[in-house]
Parts: sequence; C-alpha cells; structure tokens
Amino acid sequence: MQIENNRFIESAAKYTLYQDIFYGIPLTDEQNSYGSDVAKYEEEMFIKFVTGKEPLSKWDEYVATWKKKGGKALLDSKIKTYNELRSGNVSPGI
Repeated sequence: MQIENNRFIESAAKYTLYQDIFYGIPLTDEQNSYGSDVAKYEEEMFIKFVTGKEPLSKWDEYVATWKKKGGKALLDSKIKTYNELRSGNVSPGI
C-alpha cells in the first residue's frame, strides 16, 4: 500500500494546484485587523460546502456574509498592495 501511495504523491507533485500571487506581499492593515476572522470563516464554510452540511444554494449568502466580515475590503487591500509593489494590474473578480 505504501508503494501505491508514493506513486500517487509523485504523480500529484508534478502539478501546481494554484499559485498564491500574494506570497511575499506585506500584511495590510485590513489583514492585521480582521484577516484571521475572515480566514476562519472561509475555512469553516469551505468544509461545510464540501461535506454537504451547507448546500451550494447558500453560496450567495456566504459571499454576502464574507463581504460584511471584511473579506472584500481585505481582498481589495491585498490587490492594491500587490499592484503597487509588483507593477501589476490585478483586479478582483467579485
């Protein structure tokens, strides 16, 4: 079984799931203020959606709550900082 698991791990290692464009960007005031609360909410809801404890029909409600908790302001501040430091032109998709 261990050999089989290693084969899957080696195969998966060839692919990047996603790149965090914010890696190395300094923390913003918004992240310091309410970043941990937003991250905790994101993680809790992710688990609920994946496990089926929350139906996907509640996605819009989740996004509205995420914004109220400061998620949108946090994302905007990270993007602003990224664009200033990396001379980028990233804009949020929400």
